[in-house]
Formats: sequence, C-alpha cells, structure tokens
Amino acid sequence: FRRVLFRSCILQSGINTTYGPTLNSSQDSIIINALFYIGPAIPNTGINPVGNKFRFTSNGIYQIDKDGGVYLFAKWESGSLIRITGTVNTYPTYWNGFYPAGYLLGGLEINTPNAVAPATTTLGIPQGIIFQNDIKILSLGNSGGVRLASSPDITVNGNFSVNQGVLSLAGSNITPGVVLVKGNLSTSAGSTLDLQGFDAASSLLVQGNISIGGTLTVLGSNTASELQCNGIVSQNMSITGAITGNTSLNINNPAGVLASTDIILPNSSSSFLKLISGHLNVRQNNKYVLTQNASAGAIIGGTLSSHIIGVLKRASINTTTDYFFPVSDNSSDLAAAYIRSAAASSTIWSVEFIRNNPNNTAGLPAGISSISSYRWDISRTGADAGIINLKYSS
Repeated sequence: FRRVLFRSCILQSGINTTYGPTLNSSQDSIIINALFYIGPAIPNTGINPVGNKFRFTSNGIYQIDKDGGVYLFAKWESGSLIRITGTVNTYPTYWNGFYPAGYLLGGLEINTPNAVAPATTTLGIPQGIIFQNDIKILSLGNSGGVRLASSPDITVNGNFSVNQGVLSLAGSNITPGVVLVKGNLSTSAGSTLDLQGFDAASSLLVQGNISIGGTLTVLGSNTASELQCNGIVSQNMSITGAITGNTSLNINNPAGVLASTDIILPNSSSSFLKLISGHLNVRQNNKYVLTQNASAGAIIGGTLSSHIIGVLKRASINTTTDYFFPVSDNSSDLAAAYIRSAAASSTIWSVEFIRNNPNNTAGLPAGISSISSYRWDISRTGADAGIINLKYSS
C-alpha cells in the first residue's frame, strides 16, 4: 500500500506517468509519510527529474520489492529510508536525478535473502552523497555480493553494519574512495567487508566503535587501502572475526582506541599498522597486537603521542634492519625497543614495558638494595637470537 498526502496537487495533470513520477512546476509536493511501494516498473531511461517534488518525511520508506527498479529522486528527511527487499537476479542500480555533492539521503537498508545474482553488483552511489542515518546490509542472499562505489566519497552520519553476504567499498579504478562513518561499524559472523572493490585504494574512516565479527579484508593489491580509527573521543575495538588480505589499520584518533580483543593483522607485505595520532590500548583488557607482515617497515609512525599501550608482537625475518617496538604501559611515556634477529628464519618477538617494576627489590644479592623501577618483558617464538636496544623517555 501507499499513503500519500497531496498539497496543491491535481492528480490527473500533476503526475506524469510516461516519464516517471514528476510534478508540474505549478504543483507543490507529494509528501510520503509511510510506505511507498515500488514494484519492478520504472524504466532506466526517459526519466525527467526536473520538477520532481517527492518528499520523504522521517517515517517515509521507499521500498523496492522486485528485480530492477530505480532510486527515486526526492527530498529525503532524516529518518527516511530506501529499502531494497525483493531482488532475486538484479539489484537496482540506476539513480534517477542529478545529485550535487553534499546531497542528503536518509538511510539505506538491503535485505534480499532470495538474491542469486552470481556477479558482484555495483551500486554507483552519486559522488559526495551524505546518508543522514544508518546503512544496514541485512542479507545479500546467495548473490555474488554488492559493491558500494562512489568517487570520491560517501558520508554516513549514522551506523554502518553488514550482517550477511559480501559487501565491497570502492572509489573507481583510478580514483581512491573514502567512506566516512560517523557512527559505529559492525559486521557479523559469516559476512565479508572488502575495503577495495576496484583498483584504486579505498579508506574506511570510522568515528564510533568498531566490532568485526566477520571477515574484514582487502582483496585488491593497493597498499593504501585501510581501516582508520578516526574519532575525536575514545573508540572501542573488538575483532572476533578475522582481518585478512592486504588490510592496514590506521590509528588516527587523538583520544585513543581501547581494544577488548587481540588485534591480529594479516600476514601480507601490504598490511601495515599506522600509528599516527592517539594510542592503541591493549593492556587494559590483557590483550596484544600482532603484526604478521615480516617487513621491518610494517609499523608506520610510533611516537610519544601515538604508540601501543601493552604487548606488541612482531614477525621478523630481516637480519640487517632493526624492528621498532613503540610501547609503554601508559600514554605519557614512550619505551622504544629495537630488535634485530640473528638469523633469517621467521621469529615472532613480543615486547612489553612495565614502568612500575614489581620485582625491583626481590631476590637481590647482598649489597644491592634495588634495581630499576621499570622493566621490559621480551620473549620470542623460535630459536633465533637477537640484538636488542632499549630506550625509555618520560
């Protein structure tokens, strides 16, 4: 059903049924307060959005229940929703209208459990679009997945969630893409979120909490694709799924990130841990960070204002370069360890710094009353020896 409120609108002359749902310039608007049902009907050509005055209020829903269809050009108030439910073979891909950068949409929800399209479908979202509310990928069925592509960027003022299926983010083959999520990011077990759907790099910037229960990956080879913690207040991070492929993690929040799980980055030469601003705290919940990229340059940054609080583990294989461990047990001090393995076989080194050494007066020989008030805990997996240099600044 559909419930439509007309203001100064003559139905017979106001609706153009040949070239899509538009109004004459003398009309005011069609206001959608509830469900506006769209079947398979509107064609992808010949639609003239000039004079289109559809307006979806905070409870207005534009629902596409069949294969194909288009996205209606309208004014979308906060709380309105585009809902895709009936796709089997063909997702709607055509955006009716001309969207300037910064154009506001409501929310987007895709729930298509019967979808079987084998190839990934690209939903070419107009560039610079701002979603005022959530993007929810509830189900993509048995389809090959959906690619949300926009060059250069998309902004989501609400939350971003992927419950089932394969969702890719992308700019274009030549232009990097940026998706900024001002709310929380969450994925569920069985889902895949791919950060690089085309050749150019993509960055997913999240300002809220991050919960990865499925697979977070970069299937492309561009080394600049990354998940970036981009908030201005402290963010929580939980990774109960897996981070795979060429995915990099960028800590760029001056208020820091608190991890409730271990943070394990992929065994890929294109996966990097970037410590740009703020600290990644794994100590509070007794967890650790592991970078499996065995390159000495796998960690970028690492300063007094941005380091690991807690245990940092690194895979190493290079015998000619020092591996940098920017760690501490707090945000005010930096304790830097530099380790060079003596052999080229793969070794994982673990480094932790504890400023208040609990054993600094215990078990000491006669004549020595105490030792340093802080300590390093350094261990390794494997039998390789190493050269270790330690630096501490407060």
